Amino acid sequence: MAIIAVLVIALSASIYYYLSGMEEKPTVTSTEIGINTPNAGVMVSEEVAASEPEEVSVTIGNFAFLPASLTVKKGTVVVWTNTDLVVHDVVGTDGKLPELKSPLFGQGGTYRFSFDEVGSFAYYCSVHPSMRGTVTVEE
Repeated sequence: MAIIAVLVIALSASIYYYLSGMEEKPTVTSTEIGINTPNAGVMVSEEVAASEPEEVSVTIGNFAFLPASLTVKKGTVVVWTNTDLVVHDVVGTDGKLPELKSPLFGQGGTYRFSFDEVGSFAYYCSVHPSMRGTVTVEE
């Protein structure tokens, strides 16, 4: 609705000035027509704010990590979501990342971990040790 109002006002102004024979056409800004537009008429620098880390999902279902193996870039956050009716956890197996150790979480629960080191990191569910997975982190 607001876009239509802007177009109608801009078109009306253009027609008026064209018909009145004025050579210089005015510029209608959003503030002049009462539209609340953040940063209207403000130059934006080329700097881009740091983006949020990428997130990759792992589903826990049917007593398995899906996918069981994945490769991500350094800084990626992996989010495990439990879809099983029983509790699971995510625990690093090789001691490379001792902080990779979630509490037990039930159906619908999630665990998030940011992989900030390059390497290959194996993990498992301590309640169901046959459930295993690997995250490979690249630069």
